[in-house]
Amino acid sequence: MSALRIIGTGPVVIVVTIIYIVLLLEVEAVRLISAVVFSLFVPGYGWALRMRPGDGGDTLAMALVLSLCATTFVATAMAVAGWWSPVAGFISLLLMGAAGFVRLRRDAGGRGIRAFHVSLGVAEPRAHGIHRLGDSD
Repeated sequence: MSALRIIGTGPVVIVVTIIYIVLLLEVEAVRLISAVVFSLFVPGYGWALRMRPGDGGDTLAMALVLSLCATTFVATAMAVAGWWSPVAGFISLLLMGAAGFVRLRRDAGGRGIRAFHVSLGVAEPRAHGIHRLGDSD
């Protein structure tokens, strides 16, 4: 894609995002659909990328399963504690999802954490010491 096309799509993305935010705040159906999509995919997507199950369909299926587990865990914890808060639930699920993208690196002795970085799953699996089943060393 050329730089001119990328620059040309910038205003379109901004306008669509603003329209979506306005609809999200004003239209109950858009809010409901956004909440369902968020809770079904965001909390588990980083963890699914970390597991590298195979193709894109497997990754989405794994993200769905992990997200359902995380959403159920947060809802059960809030119900048992007797403290129901949609904002706290959203923040909890957002933090669970963000934690899936953070990679920790240990020092050579394995005693402490040397560094961490955020990965979006675009690197090769061996770059971070993650191996697929069937890979030989």
